[in-house]
Amino acid sequence: MGQRVPLFNASIFKLVDFNLLRETQRGAKGGTETIEIAHQIWVLSDQGSSRSAATVSGRHPRASVPLAFDHLGRFSVLRDAFDTDVETIRQWRNHPRTRGASIHTAYITPEGHAQWWTKVRADPTKRVLIFSYRGQDCGVVTFNDHDEAAGTAEWGFFLDVDGLTERGELLPAWMELEKAAVAYAFDEMRLESFGGRTLAWNKQVIALHRRFGFVEVPERAYTTEIDGQEQSVVWTEKTRTT
Repeated sequence: MGQRVPLFNASIFKLVDFNLLRETQRGAKGGTETIEIAHQIWVLSDQGSSRSAATVSGRHPRASVPLAFDHLGRFSVLRDAFDTDVETIRQWRNHPRTRGASIHTAYITPEGHAQWWTKVRADPTKRVLIFSYRGQDCGVVTFNDHDEAAGTAEWGFFLDVDGLTERGELLPAWMELEKAAVAYAFDEMRLESFGGRTLAWNKQVIALHRRFGFVEVPERAYTTEIDGQEQSVVWTEKTRTT
């Protein structure tokens, strides 16, 4: 039996300094909010080299991807993941800080990851997106269990911890990712609501979700065993009206 690979189903990023987060938030209010533009793009250029959009994740590409500019005129974008992104996704997901704040903490092998990717490509209820900040790929956003009729889905994300930390962009990139994910959920996927799971001890992540309009849904909270310890998991959800 192949290795079971998690579907990135938690908001898993742990912030080290909450005061730094607050400083970043104040900076956003002072002029670093993204500026959403009216049009959208289809074929993307990746770090200077053109990339074909003939097929994306084994399916025909979706016709639009939300695009936004930061205060310096550089864009942040979400696009569908390609086959060539798979190993990078695995490396980012296997970072110790990311696994340590996840519901599924096991190291993901290349074989197990390949099995997961094959299933994702064949499942229309799942989307795996690459997030680019200031022109550089640096994160992953996932949508699972997409119910088109109900207009609902579960989301999750993680970032390139080492790369963003080295560039001093971890917190601003995370905030832009969350903004982009919200825009994508409502504008591209036409969802009515979407939510995700976060470990209850991860107060900083829950706090930032609240900043973006997510609210806790107590009836969807539960406990699970992680590495031999019982952990509480909370569900935060955002609707078009929150």
